Amino acid sequence: AGLRWRRGDAGPSRLVETAAMLMLASLLVSRPSYEHYPVVVVPLLLAGATAADSVARSPWFWAALVPQTAGFVFPYLEPSTRRAFKDVVTLTGLALV
Repeated sequence: AGLRWRRGDAGPSRLVETAAMLMLASLLVSRPSYEHYPVVVVPLLLAGATAADSVARSPWFWAALVPQTAGFVFPYLEPSTRRAFKDVVTLTGLALV
């Protein structure tokens, strides 16, 4: 979030993307009781996809979402652990983008 804010470009995408990164970071620190928090954050990031320098145009953004696809499985993990691990990998990836 700090890197995004310091890029210094003008416009509303700077504020929206920085706010989304801060929401993702707060989720990683204190996990809320509901599992679908990315539904709040990811559309905000996708809304800025029309800008040339937006986060959603980065291939790393889409790579971070791969663990949430239906066919992606982490082997040797129990289903409950697998779900938590998928969430951690996705949210950490989105926070790093």
